[in-house]
Amino acid sequence: MSDYWPDLDYLRLDLPLFCAATAAKHARTFHERDEAQANVLLTLRSGAGIEKKSYEASVKNGSRLAPVIEQLRNAHGFSISGDGTVGNPYRMDDARQSPTLARVTPEMKAAYYATSHWNSVRLSRLARDLHRCVLCWATDELRCHHVSYANLFSEPLVDLLTLCDGCHSRVHQDCRLKFPSGVSVRYAHWLGWKGFEPWLLQ
Repeated sequence: MSDYWPDLDYLRLDLPLFCAATAAKHARTFHERDEAQANVLLTLRSGAGIEKKSYEASVKNGSRLAPVIEQLRNAHGFSISGDGTVGNPYRMDDARQSPTLARVTPEMKAAYYATSHWNSVRLSRLARDLHRCVLCWATDELRCHHVSYANLFSEPLVDLLTLCDGCHSRVHQDCRLKFPSGVSVRYAHWLGWKGFEPWLLQ
């Protein structure tokens, strides 16, 4: 049999990591789904507070509240106070507020990395680092890596680093920093944003 099948040991070594990452992605997608966000937003707009324990007991499908609140705050820009405990439930500071951020889609993220702005700032950072990885000094397959997204669309060079593809992959394995889940409406239009979903405006 070994005459016909290639050595697949490398697949077995990475399989647990791949399965864990895939399971986490599917769980996150389930907890952050639009239906859950719409229902929680409707409750918050009524002026009611929401506690994690009572919410999670009432939905009976394993849905968690914290990821829903995180999306409402960070992807849509709603001002929501509290931490979901009995003494400090989640509350919307102003029940009439509108979303202030546009949720970033994979297409919008790709569009950002295709802008002339990104190309210009990326080339400036590569030149600053002498076209070498700042970790291993490799000169091939270079990437421009964000160490902060606080100034997206107007990044100073200190928010970026030049990394080779290998170091870039290792940094991302250990780093929890991700492209923002929501961006200003002003910039979202540049990235092909289609507008707010109707449930966000009800």
